[in-house]
Amino acid sequence: MIIDSYVVHGAPTRVAVLGDLTFRMSPNHALVTNYTARIRAAGTSSPILSSVSLGVPQPDEDGIVTANLTSALNALGVGNYEVTVATTTAGGTTDSSASTPFSVPLA
Repeated sequence: MIIDSYVVHGAPTRVAVLGDLTFRMSPNHALVTNYTARIRAAGTSSPILSSVSLGVPQPDEDGIVTANLTSALNALGVGNYEVTVATTTAGGTTDSSASTPFSVPLA
């Protein structure tokens, strides 16, 4: 599985490890109260099939956040999916653009 067009803020990033989601931190990372991965069927805007609260993980030195979604993805049926990341601050929640579609089960 490769999720390779992930944008929260900034340039797209990609997944290098099976089940890992990587994305660029918000430019307002210090104000973020939560990032949430939202998994949907590919090509749709709703419903959200699975939601994973990521908290506020520490980004690496390049501003990239990594979270493993293997458990959530393995709980889904066989199919094509995409992920968005919702960034929540005191001012509200903003959803990223969708990842490139990927297939489950993970291979």
